Amino acid sequence: MVRKIAAPKEAYQCEKCGNTYPVMEEALRCESSPVTPFEYEIGDTVSFGMVIRGAHSPIVLKGMVERRWINGLSRDDDKPTHGNVYKVRTVGTNKGLIACRFEDDIIGKV
Repeated sequence: MVRKIAAPKEAYQCEKCGNTYPVMEEALRCESSPVTPFEYEIGDTVSFGMVIRGAHSPIVLKGMVERRWINGLSRDDDKPTHGNVYKVRTVGTNKGLIACRFEDDIIGKV
């Protein structure tokens, strides 16, 4: 049987990151926060720390940047800011593991 679903609600979208908000003021607040250029390119090999289940402390992994985007969700409730995020596929001993990391969580280019 086909179910009836609620019609989409009106929302406002930040043109920098694409996030939508139910209130225009929230979207304007997001849109007014700065965007920084990406530090890493798609195809770059980078290193980053990660806690893996069973490990006692974070380990450093290497991976290749597969995708990047701007995230408009705040990591600090007091400072809504856009953050550069990277999808990284690991190489080497943990080959194939996928991690999404903010730019400031990446140690550097290898």
